[in-house]
Amino acid sequence: GLAELREALAAYLARSRAVVANPSRIVIFGGFAAALSVLAATFHRLGVEHVAVENPCLPSIPRIVAAAGPGIRSVAIDVEGLVVAELGDVGAVTCTPAHQYPMGVVLSPARRAALVTWARQSGGWIVEDDYDGEFRYDRRPVGAMQGLDPEHVIYAGTTSKSLAPGVALAWLVLPSALLEPVLDTMRVRRDRVSAIEQAALTRFITSGQLDRHVRAQRLHYRRRRDAMMLILSDHAGWLEVTGVSAGLHLTALLHNRDEREVIERAATRSVALFGLSNHAAGPLTQHGLVIGYTRSASHAFPRALAALSDILT
Repeated sequence: GLAELREALAAYLARSRAVVANPSRIVIFGGFAAALSVLAATFHRLGVEHVAVENPCLPSIPRIVAAAGPGIRSVAIDVEGLVVAELGDVGAVTCTPAHQYPMGVVLSPARRAALVTWARQSGGWIVEDDYDGEFRYDRRPVGAMQGLDPEHVIYAGTTSKSLAPGVALAWLVLPSALLEPVLDTMRVRRDRVSAIEQAALTRFITSGQLDRHVRAQRLHYRRRRDAMMLILSDHAGWLEVTGVSAGLHLTALLHNRDEREVIERAATRSVALFGLSNHAAGPLTQHGLVIGYTRSASHAFPRALAALSDILT
C-alpha cells in the first residue's frame, strides 16, 4: 500500500479506534474479502489446521477461510459475545467484538480479557473484524480490542461501511510475527490495489473529511434506526429486537413464527430481509430477521418503512 495512506491510517486508527498501529505493519488490500483470504492462506501455510468463526456470522467468512485451506469450527454467541471456552485447539479465530454480526452483542470486558489470554497461552491468532466500529449511538464507540495485545490481535478495517461498498479498500494491522508471512502470500497471489483510490482515501483522511463524514453519517443512521424502532414497536411488538445500540442493522428474533414466510412476504413488496438461518455457521436454534436500515436511498426509505410495517402487521 501507499506509504502516505499507511501513515494516515495509523494516525486515524489510533485516534478513532485506539488501535496501536505502526505504518510499517499496515497492509492495504482490495477489500475485506481479499484481506481475509490472504490471512487464511497465510495461517494455512503456517500450520493452522482450523479457524474458529462466530455462529451466526457473515455467510461469506467461513467460505473465504475454507477456500484458503483451513477447516472451520463454529463457536456460539451468547449475551456476552463469543464463548471463548469453546475455542479449544483452533489456531485462529475471527470475531466482531465491537458489534457482533448479526446478533449485535458487544464482547464483554471479561470475554475480551479471556480471548486475549487464550491467544497468549495457545499461540493462536485473533482476527478482529471492525466492520462498523465507528457507528455507535448510545455512547462513545467501543475501542478496538487490538490495543490490548497488538502481537496477538490482527485488526481488520474497511471503507465498505464508513464510505461505500464500491470503494474497495481494506487494511490489516499485523503483529510483527505475521508481517513477512502475509507479504509472502501476497507476492505469490500478485493482487492489485488501486493506487488512485488509495491516494483519494489518503486525502480524505488527512483533510479531516473522513471524520466529518463519519460524524454526519452517525447522526443520519441514528435517525433511521429510531424510525425503524418506532415501526417495530408500533406494528410488531411480538419481535424481540437486539443489536440496536450500534451498527447499520438490527436483528429481530422470531418466536413461534416462520422466518421464511416473513422473508417471502417481504420480497413480494420489494423489501429485502435476511434470516438468521442464512448466517448459520453451525447448528443454530434461534430464528429471526436481519434488517439493514442504511442502504435505501433517502427518497425510498419512508416507503420501505411503510411496506415493512404492513408486512409485519
